[in-house]
Amino acid sequence: MSVPANASGGHGERTGAAPRRRLFWRVYLFGSFLLISAGLATALVGSAMGREGPRRDLPRRLTAYVAEGLGPSLNDPDLLRRELLRAGESLRMELSVYDDDGTRLGTTEEPAIEPLSASQVLSLAKGAIRVEDDEPPMPVLAAAIPGSSAYLVARLPRPDVPLERPAAILGAILVVLALVSFPFARSIAAPLERLTATAEQLGQGHLDVRSGLRREDEVGILAVALDEMAERLEILVRSEKELLANVSHELRTPLARIRVALELAQEGDLPEARRYLEEIGSDLVELDRLIEDVLLVARMDLGTSGAPPLRPETIDPRELVELSAKRFRAAYPERTLEVRIGEGIPAAIAADPMLLRRALDNLVDNARKYSDDEVIVELRGEGSFLELTVQDRGIGIDGFDLPWIFSPFFRTDRSRTRKTGGLGLGLTLARRIVEAHGGTLEAQSGAQVGTIFSIRIPLAVA
Repeated sequence: MSVPANASGGHGERTGAAPRRRLFWRVYLFGSFLLISAGLATALVGSAMGREGPRRDLPRRLTAYVAEGLGPSLNDPDLLRRELLRAGESLRMELSVYDDDGTRLGTTEEPAIEPLSASQVLSLAKGAIRVEDDEPPMPVLAAAIPGSSAYLVARLPRPDVPLERPAAILGAILVVLALVSFPFARSIAAPLERLTATAEQLGQGHLDVRSGLRREDEVGILAVALDEMAERLEILVRSEKELLANVSHELRTPLARIRVALELAQEGDLPEARRYLEEIGSDLVELDRLIEDVLLVARMDLGTSGAPPLRPETIDPRELVELSAKRFRAAYPERTLEVRIGEGIPAAIAADPMLLRRALDNLVDNARKYSDDEVIVELRGEGSFLELTVQDRGIGIDGFDLPWIFSPFFRTDRSRTRKTGGLGLGLTLARRIVEAHGGTLEAQSGAQVGTIFSIRIPLAVA
């Protein structure tokens, strides 16, 4: 992979505002859809089963009855009563006949229906009317009897609704709800079951398992967070294993040299033993640096912010760079280090000289390990920022490894050779030190194209 990439933050960070409450609206809208479906089912079943025929056709039948047979029987009370009983049984209604002055001429039930008021009697001239009777709460119809001053009052019967009708409506509603709810319930349960299975496998130690869910709602956000957490756990566990292997490797070489030096001293070969002791001294310096890195990272991790405590002093940034270059040239005289001092650099800044130089030393040592060519350190002012870059023309960093280079114990070269040895803490410390000063540390690199590390510290904070 030869295309340069950038590393400016943690891996897998999501940009932009995450979608919120999509699952809520999905559930809410589906609930509304269920209510509409239930209403439609009720209406369709009710329409299919229809209403009671006698009640729907009652005004026409009552009018026909009055017109055809009741008038001739008004002068014969017995005949009138028989006609009323026959009609009432046929129509399943209570019937009463009154004169226009309120005198009752006949009825089918006792107590009889109350007569109409004077205004209601006058309304009969326009045709049959509907009257609301207070007791019991059932509608009352009234119609004038042709050829006389009498009128008929009829109370509609109570609706006789069979049990089959509400049972059919309820059954239809339940069937519709069950059919419509199944795909919705499955759409919610399926990803949750998948997330549960992934979490269980992670709990059993299978850190390479991922849910793979990609949705634009809260469940999708949870799935991405779970996958990212699993990836970080996998890298952390792998880093811990590599740390143990790296520590063992770093200790093996000086211990072997100490053993050889002791054997040479016992044999009386002092010049050779002295040479080994000089190499042992160099190894002990490296080991001391590794131990300091481990202790410093441990103190940061135990702190609340993860940043080292600063002891700011007024320092000259040029002097800081020159001291780092002097140390490098003394330790590695065979390597070339070029220092470039640009313009716009303030004469003094407020910073922790020990920590800031530690960050610069780590970047320079990292460039040395992964490059056989010269290392370039450049200092310049960029507006309200102090910018310090360390550049090499070495093997570079693969695009896959670039997002992880600032993670503790991460090493792009896993061969654990003496040339690139270390615990993978140098870049982690450098970034935390720079961020403690309110700045940023970024990397630009690509395989076989070299690497550029850029430190930017705001002058107002520095």
